Amino acid sequence: MLSMINKFKNSAEERESKDEALIGEMVFTMAHLGCPVIGIKSGADLQYVRFKPVNDPVLYSFTIVLDRKTGTACSSRPSSAARRR
Repeated sequence: MLSMINKFKNSAEERESKDEALIGEMVFTMAHLGCPVIGIKSGADLQYVRFKPVNDPVLYSFTIVLDRKTGTACSSRPSSAARRR
């Protein structure tokens, strides 16, 4: 599967496909561990997946955040406030 993803020419499309594959693997693994998905939220550079541990007396839910540090939502130049320091 990763070899197929690595063949994409468009880097943005490649990043999104890898993100989707990673989210899918997390959902699959957590379901096998007894933690089904109870919520998904996706934005331009963040994806949140919320899981519910079944039969856990202490933990109600937990969230895994996939934060993309590259792409159109990220700038490599420091902000003007950072340059003044």
